[in-house]
Amino acid sequence: HPPPMTPPSAACLSTITARATLEFKTGPANSPFGPLPGKTIVFTLGSSTASGVTNASGVASASLTVPQTASSLSATFAGDSTYNDTTSSISFTVTGTCDNTPPVITPMRFTPGRLFGSRDIGRV
Repeated sequence: HPPPMTPPSAACLSTITARATLEFKTGPANSPFGPLPGKTIVFTLGSSTASGVTNASGVASASLTVPQTASSLSATFAGDSTYNDTTSSISFTVTGTCDNTPPVITPMRFTPGRLFGSRDIGRV
């Protein structure tokens, strides 16, 4: 059963906790779904990936950094010898501005008579 997941949006470069629930059919066609514990789910949000293991309720979570280009959040269970693989995706909206420009260091100007002045930077 495809894992339902959250969240559908977050601020750019923030850290989110993605959550998905992995369930399996407990019997024939009209049977209910039950949690599938102890299984690894891989979450992908743009260029950010992380994994989590499902708990007793079938819920896995992982922390991801929100990249500027994310447009969907997906959760993938690769399958195993008993259960088939499954992937589910939801649309994802990046909110706010995404400025990951590194800070600029501007040399300070010192007055004459101090330890050194801006003209001394780089001189030996």
